Amino acid sequence: MVYLCTDKRDGGLVAAKVLRPEYARALAAERFVREVEFISNFDHPCIPKVIDTGVTAGVPFYVMTYVEGEALGNRLTRERQLPIAEAVRIAREVMRPMGYAHNRAIVHRDIKPGNIIVSAAGVYVLDFGIARALAGAGGERLTKTGLTVGTPEYMSPEQALGTRDLDQRSDIYSLGCVLYEMLAGVLPFAASTPEALLARRFAEPPRPLREIRPEIPPALERAISKAMQQAPADRWPNTVEFSDALRESIAVAIPEPSAISEPAGAIAFVPRNEMLETLRSSFAGTYEVEDEMKGGGMSRLFVATDIELRRRVVIKILPPELTSPMMLARFKRESKITARLHHPHILPIISAGVRDGMAHYIMPFFEGESLRARLRREGRLSIADGVQLLREITDALSCAHAEGVVHRDIKPENILILGGHAVLADFGIASALGGASNETGDRLTGTGVSLGTVGYMSPEQALGEKNVDSRADIYSIGVIGFEIFAGCTPFTGETDHAILVAHLTRDPEPLERYRADTPVGVGLAIRKALQKDPASRFQTASEFREALDRSMLSPTPPLPSTPVNVPQPGSSLRSKLGDFLKALRTDGPN
Repeated sequence: MVYLCTDKRDGGLVAAKVLRPEYARALAAERFVREVEFISNFDHPCIPKVIDTGVTAGVPFYVMTYVEGEALGNRLTRERQLPIAEAVRIAREVMRPMGYAHNRAIVHRDIKPGNIIVSAAGVYVLDFGIARALAGAGGERLTKTGLTVGTPEYMSPEQALGTRDLDQRSDIYSLGCVLYEMLAGVLPFAASTPEALLARRFAEPPRPLREIRPEIPPALERAISKAMQQAPADRWPNTVEFSDALRESIAVAIPEPSAISEPAGAIAFVPRNEMLETLRSSFAGTYEVEDEMKGGGMSRLFVATDIELRRRVVIKILPPELTSPMMLARFKRESKITARLHHPHILPIISAGVRDGMAHYIMPFFEGESLRARLRREGRLSIADGVQLLREITDALSCAHAEGVVHRDIKPENILILGGHAVLADFGIASALGGASNETGDRLTGTGVSLGTVGYMSPEQALGEKNVDSRADIYSIGVIGFEIFAGCTPFTGETDHAILVAHLTRDPEPLERYRADTPVGVGLAIRKALQKDPASRFQTASEFREALDRSMLSPTPPLPSTPVNVPQPGSSLRSKLGDFLKALRTDGPN
């Protein structure tokens, strides 16, 4: 478990990682601490520095410098396949800290997308030496518990077999698996159990990359195949040779498929300082662009001042992968509709368009805080404050839905609070981009972009239903309603995949189990909003708001106790849910 903390000594952010209880019980804690102290001597710009370690309540922990960026695993969940040059760049940057550690006789043992952080400042590798510390402190006790050090999907064959004396070629194999996934969009080996995964790894080679993605250069396919050879002696002997082979394999410019549909003048995301200067030039005479803000997700936010009106605004620059001509046309049409929404609880869009190849929209600068920030500070809201917030957001949704606008990405980060009142931001943006993909007949996720946030996404949206309607927003508000009262979301998991499975297969716990003072009507309203089948939810946001009003006025339940409803046979969602569950029970093809 990882916690974001503030170092009281200097006020800086740090990441504190506490070992899972099952590992803690199998370790000699003092030995683990000594091993981690050895790693704290590492001094490489792409390896977060271990600044403290110890044992609290019998559980070992260590503290690292905080790195701002996105885990490669999250990006692959969102984009699936990366551009070839980008995937190779990330792999080669990972090899810099790998080589540094290998030269000091440290093998990572758990190279995987979750341990790779990609940011504008560079690519970082987390947990260097931690797997070594676990293995050293656990010894035979760790083996006898059945726990493994490493991640089966990326383990080298020798590591999977329990070889104690691993060398750098084991990490090279793991990085080959990561690079394969970045390019193919799938793991090289997949199975339902670690045992089946091990058998598959030894029984057959992975599917050739060029069968999945023909535009991959043959030399690049050969370089990755060599990294993933079963026998260590047949792999690249070190990161230098592997990195050189990757560089030479794409020495000739690669025509990415996305470049074909990229609008004239489109630009890729550039480093922060360059983007700031680009915007200042592009918006000269209209806006004074001041600085970049945090919290834009895939997009980037810049605060600016309207030169004529002298009011502060925020310019949101959308990522370049969302700028195909079809998407931009739809984006412009939908943005015009959204700009006509006038409601006290909707953050308006001042303008939207494309300037110097950058798709953007401009909104007022908001002085308040996000619901996410408030929940981090307070944990949960009072019943009265929570119901008021839900009423204001459902009222905003009623206005938008009446105009045919579905939000599709309601989450605490998009709910802003000022003076105790809520304002919903980013209205219609996901709808515009999602609609563009539907016009082409493909899901937007096929282009490498996911619309929506897994923790708040309705089942039909998660399953890729094309005709997602306003009831998806009602589900998302149900998730937020649960969170603001309970202090946690109804469905959790260690990975996005686990959270998605929970949304599709599990029933939420009754709110009363987390919050004894929850009015019965509020709990029933939240439960109805969280129904798997859209037909079993509130059909309009107004219905949801009215149920909340009744729940605060009457001590008796305003709604009948509605069990979680399974979609009726024959429905599209029921069919897709059945296919999803079937896929979970069987091994799919590579």
